[in-house]
Amino acid sequence: MKLLEADNSNLTTRTYNMQGLSFSCEECVKEIKRIFPDFKCSYKPDFRDLIAKNWPEHLDDSLARNDWGWDPKCKDLKSLSEEMLINMKKH
Repeated sequence: MKLLEADNSNLTTRTYNMQGLSFSCEECVKEIKRIFPDFKCSYKPDFRDLIAKNWPEHLDDSLARNDWGWDPKCKDLKSLSEEMLINMKKH
């Protein structure tokens, strides 16, 4: 919504990169186990794994941060997990 409500005079471009979270299945399982030690998971990578391995490690989202205040609520896997737990408890 911040982008939609941003003052057009502050926008330096019409397209923006927005860095999100990037983590592996192993990292996700480890984080879940930190919260739920008895959690068990099995998975088998498919063709999408090769696609994901070709994605960039990091996107430069400095224009979005500077132009209209992009600031993701969840900045890492731990904060994402905590936010998910809060919302799971609410519902």
